[in-house]
Amino acid sequence: FMAPLVVNQRVTAVDHFQDTRHIEFDLQGSGLSYEPGDLLCIFPRTPAADVEAALALLGLDGDSWVKIQPADKSQQQQQPCSSRAVCEATVRAVLQGVLDLSGSSPRRYLFQVLSHFTDNTLHKERLQYFATAEGRDDLYRYNQRERRSLLEVLQDFSTAKAPLEWLLAAAPLLGPRQFSLASAQSAHGDRAAILMAAVAWNTPTKRPRKGLLTHWLAGLQPARQCPRVEVPAAAVNCGDGQVPQQCQPLSNGLQDSQDSDKQDLAMRVPVWVDKGALRLPPTSNTPLLMVGPGTGVAPFRSICWHRAAVGQQQTQQQKQGLEQSGPAASSSILFFGCRSPNADFYYKHEWLRLMQEGALHQQHGLVVAFSRYQPQPDQQQLLDMLQQSQKQQQQHPDEVQALQQVDGMLAQAPSSSKVYVTHKLRQHGAKVWQLLSEQGAWVYVSGSAEKMPANVVSAFEEIAMVQGGLSAEAAAKYIRQLELTGRYHVEAWS
Repeated sequence: FMAPLVVNQRVTAVDHFQDTRHIEFDLQGSGLSYEPGDLLCIFPRTPAADVEAALALLGLDGDSWVKIQPADKSQQQQQPCSSRAVCEATVRAVLQGVLDLSGSSPRRYLFQVLSHFTDNTLHKERLQYFATAEGRDDLYRYNQRERRSLLEVLQDFSTAKAPLEWLLAAAPLLGPRQFSLASAQSAHGDRAAILMAAVAWNTPTKRPRKGLLTHWLAGLQPARQCPRVEVPAAAVNCGDGQVPQQCQPLSNGLQDSQDSDKQDLAMRVPVWVDKGALRLPPTSNTPLLMVGPGTGVAPFRSICWHRAAVGQQQTQQQKQGLEQSGPAASSSILFFGCRSPNADFYYKHEWLRLMQEGALHQQHGLVVAFSRYQPQPDQQQLLDMLQQSQKQQQQHPDEVQALQQVDGMLAQAPSSSKVYVTHKLRQHGAKVWQLLSEQGAWVYVSGSAEKMPANVVSAFEEIAMVQGGLSAEAAAKYIRQLELTGRYHVEAWS
């Protein structure tokens, strides 16, 4: 579905190194539905300048039409735009919507293919060398370690003019990126929100790199602030002159690569929904232990707003006499981690309301580890901070706070020892163990896959040992049993 982007708000301080965005799409009329824990899939778009550079390097006419079909014609299906259908598109559309020119590094096979389409002796020898077992280490240093893109390879070996059909077979292709939904349809209706960090890093040789999709999305203007740019049917057709909905991700601005930046920013975004790894308990009264440092908090915002909406519905049914009692008081806890209260405390203005509405425990529902600032606030200081943030939001209801103000409640002194969510889990070990062993709490962990999930498991095992008196072996078995019985869920990404 080509969804208009309606909110694109930076939620980190302007002087913070990380540009993190709260982004919302309007799914009205799409027929898409989702549940807490589901994923929003977004199809990226290659920058127009990169497309034009590739056309020039390959000597291709971007306005010419090509037909794309399986090599084995017996595989062709009659359904429009199925994965095996015959599709026609402009060369420019193929380069912008099919080939991954600016993101993924090519495989070794590409270098072998390119070696057959150059007359330059030096280029041919180097490409052939990269395609051999002897050249594997040098290829790794040149290609994978440096995250060299397809366009950069074509620029370095500019004499290699591989035909488009060979590039489609050998080069990396664009694919969707998945984001945990940070909204709840029960609370936010047709809106679908994500929490996205614009990815940027330096290679070992200090070459700056940026995430293809995240930096494209970060630069988009909300649809309400700029006119919609329609995709003319001339850009793509699927054999019968029609442009069915499922073809439109391919046509996401593909015909506009030479248009102005303002027009590019106005484009709608191709999205769809996939099932995620996080599933809620069958009853809304089951307590939750949620661990979500950084952008890992996104699915827990969805879960909390969903539970708040369910609680409101139960309250209304009680008032109407449809239920004997309202929602039970929540004992759920969210362990969130960020650097400081002023830099990257995501959704700071919302947590107190969610605690008040019963989605989280009213006093201890939010525990925050500020990894770079001391002293760590006690729970009352944290509640005071949330109350102040909520008041600021109420005074400016149309703004999502960008965390640019100094709270004045916490000393802004750099921490000599970093504090993470695992420290907070151990600190609240007695309450955590009570929820696990006595109230049947479910555990949810979301965030970076590098070290965090394993460290969280270790923290829970230590809690089982200290609070439950279990041996190390029994504690590990206890946590493993939670996983096997569906009470321990992890969603992690690299």
